[in-house]
Amino acid sequence: MKRSAMIDKDLIHQPQLWQLVAEISDTELSAIAFCPFEDGALQHMEAPLKGTSHSERLKSLESAVYDNPGLLAEYGSVTILWRTPRFTLMPGFVTDDAVAAETLHTVYPPDTSAPEHEQMSDIWPRLDVRLEYEVPADTANFVRRTFVNPAMHHTLSPQAVWFGARHTGRARGKTLVNLRHDSMDVVVLGDRAPLLANTFDCPDNADAVYYLLAMRQALELRQTDEIIIAGDSRRRAAITPLLRRYVSYVMPAIFPAELFRAGRAVLSCPFETAITPVAFLKPDKRKT
Repeated sequence: MKRSAMIDKDLIHQPQLWQLVAEISDTELSAIAFCPFEDGALQHMEAPLKGTSHSERLKSLESAVYDNPGLLAEYGSVTILWRTPRFTLMPGFVTDDAVAAETLHTVYPPDTSAPEHEQMSDIWPRLDVRLEYEVPADTANFVRRTFVNPAMHHTLSPQAVWFGARHTGRARGKTLVNLRHDSMDVVVLGDRAPLLANTFDCPDNADAVYYLLAMRQALELRQTDEIIIAGDSRRRAAITPLLRRYVSYVMPAIFPAELFRAGRAVLSCPFETAITPVAFLKPDKRKT
């Protein structure tokens, strides 16, 4: 794997066989380019997004993309993950977009001083969930203009879909934790729909452990309910022994077999981007 601020277009000989997964947040653009038909054919790039205002961050995103020709190859598929806190979960039977919008705006009232937002939906059929979220409309339009037919999802969606597909029986209480350098994504499965799917800001490891234990207590989970832990390797090494004092089973996430050809290098990629090609092998219905 080549990891840098760039994806080397010269190493992508048949881009139609490659997949691009890019994650966009307020502070960073992260992407992997991956070919499932070649050994070790995976590249990972990260670029910080600078600026204190939305317009400055959008300009920084545009520069990061246009300065990186490897992102603009004619990939066989392109998936964009949006890391945004403006989301809410609702039952999958909610099919009325107006109802979904009203529910989202109850949680996050529209801000007339902020840039115009576009509402999007992800459906998790196996888990009977609709995730409704908002992203800046001008950023979404830039993505559509720049990439070829990009699929768009909230960053929690591939994690929940992948984790739910792996645990189809006796799933209640099983927890996925994806550690990042300053936050963690958490998905807790229920009998059908997840008991929880959220992102927590926790740059300190002690805070991460506290949030997880408090969450487990609030959800009335048992000591034997398993935690699968993924993400930042240093944080995993620090947090795992602390959790094992209180939870019987704390195990590392095992990457799916479909990613083995990428080699051990895939372990250094952001977990949510690495599993996206596998999570959506059978694409969910989605509105983008």
